[in-house]
Amino acid sequence: TGTSTTSIAMGGYDTANSAATEEWNANFAYGVWATGASLNTARRQTAGAGTRDLALAFGGEGSSTAFLANTELYNGTAWAEVNDLNTARIFLEGAGTS
Repeated sequence: TGTSTTSIAMGGYDTANSAATEEWNANFAYGVWATGASLNTARRQTAGAGTRDLALAFGGEGSSTAFLANTELYNGTAWAEVNDLNTARIFLEGAGTS
């Protein structure tokens, strides 16, 4: 989520669900990814919306293929749990601002 010059990528799956956050900064010759604060809940197939410094991550798939309703807000420094979705689900799309 974000713009072509400043974005974040959060969650995902490698060998297990991830809580990782990566921040994109294109203000360098080739752009760079830097490690940001971890989500409170590791998950994959998560939707996101907003900007790098004010983003939402919502829904997704947790451990044991459980669908999640978790919603977290990122302020550019840390993730905070906020009001959850009414219905837990995966494969969501996010758009707009937070």
